[in-house]
Amino acid sequence: MTKKGFFTLATAAGWTTCFLLLFLFVSRVSFFSSFFNERYVYYPVIFLAPLTHAWGVWRKRGYQLYMPFVGNYIFVTLQAVAWIAFVLSVASVLLNHFFLVEELFALIIATSFVSHFCVALSFHHWEKGENARDIARVFITSMSMTVLHGLPLIVFSMLLALAFFARPTVLVALLGAYAVLTRRLVPSDADNTIEIVRKFARDISMVGLEEWHGEISIVRDVGKEEDEEEDDEEGDGRLIFGYSPHAFIPHSAAWLHLHPAFERLFPNRQVCTLAASIIFRIPIVREIFSFTGARNVSRKSFSKCLGEGKSVMFVPGGQSELCEHAQKVDEDEVVICMRHKGFIRIAMNVASDYQEKIRIIPIVAFGEAFGVRNIFKRFISKKSYRYFGFPFPFIPVGIYFTPFPTRQSLYYAIGKGVSIEPNTSQTIEAIHEQYYEQVRTLFEKHKKLAKNSAHLRLRLVQS
Repeated sequence: MTKKGFFTLATAAGWTTCFLLLFLFVSRVSFFSSFFNERYVYYPVIFLAPLTHAWGVWRKRGYQLYMPFVGNYIFVTLQAVAWIAFVLSVASVLLNHFFLVEELFALIIATSFVSHFCVALSFHHWEKGENARDIARVFITSMSMTVLHGLPLIVFSMLLALAFFARPTVLVALLGAYAVLTRRLVPSDADNTIEIVRKFARDISMVGLEEWHGEISIVRDVGKEEDEEEDDEEGDGRLIFGYSPHAFIPHSAAWLHLHPAFERLFPNRQVCTLAASIIFRIPIVREIFSFTGARNVSRKSFSKCLGEGKSVMFVPGGQSELCEHAQKVDEDEVVICMRHKGFIRIAMNVASDYQEKIRIIPIVAFGEAFGVRNIFKRFISKKSYRYFGFPFPFIPVGIYFTPFPTRQSLYYAIGKGVSIEPNTSQTIEAIHEQYYEQVRTLFEKHKKLAKNSAHLRLRLVQS
């Protein structure tokens, strides 16, 4: 071992010993003994890392209380591990203290020691002026992909762990209180947007998505001829964006309107994504979607968004289209369901109520449909959807059998759209036919422009 390495380990071990001795002394002093019992006596160890960090702020030149991704790669990595371990130790204390999970003293001590050790170790790799932009980008990408694709599975695992370790009465009480409070405070059909959360999600997720997929292209194809008059569809009227195909999980429908290229095409538009109701029944996932502006897909939400002057992003094919999703990466058929016509009826009603034009604009996505697939066969999803209204079992599998999608470029073709004038004489069937004719045209034209999509075949179905 080198001299520097020996000094580093000796310093970290010394700090740990000092803090443990201090902890043992304080916990045994008669004045404090009434505040500690055999269950709480090890709680103070969680303060080791913050105290060590405070010592660094006091003694190390340039070392600051808050400095994310500043420093060399080793320093940033150690700091990241330290504070992740610290969060785990605090969470373990809370779970243990409120009787949710018992016998966690070993985890509290282990995570507290790891967090303190990594903070102390990072001092010897601190050099002001160097940066870690690459490692920051990797971290942001991992976080973005985890939130977008892995969060439901993480929440399910947390609930399963609580169900296994927690007392049944406490678990039922917590879930019941959560359901009642969220339904009242964060209704799924109302605007719960928190602009700071929306901006943070946009800035962080775009960096991660660009890094993961490499290229995200968003193009507008209005199909205008040279002698056709300019139609300022972006300047007035309400817009409805129909996203196709549904794929196994249409993640892009949740963030596409936040992409800078989309915002340049449709400036000054606040887009509300309408997601499946099942999304708003999952703890944590519900709040993240709601705070970024999403609502559950229903006639009430649809009409409410348009009535508020917002634009709407939704998937016309719905879950019936999900059941037709590809089961293999090498499949070459894309299925789009045309059964639903309710969105056209809603658009016609809102246009007449507000005496304002509404335009339904199709979006055809390439690259997402084959990124994630269901591990179970298609016929199982169809059967369960027919009897229960939701396809399950529902286990997304992407790259390396993870919920993360395959790393391929994404391409989105946005059409001109179909205009609905107030009190129009057009029938729902005529508008429906015009809309899906544009979908077909967009698909056939742009599959040759999108990467690895020229071989795809489109099948429009009514079921």
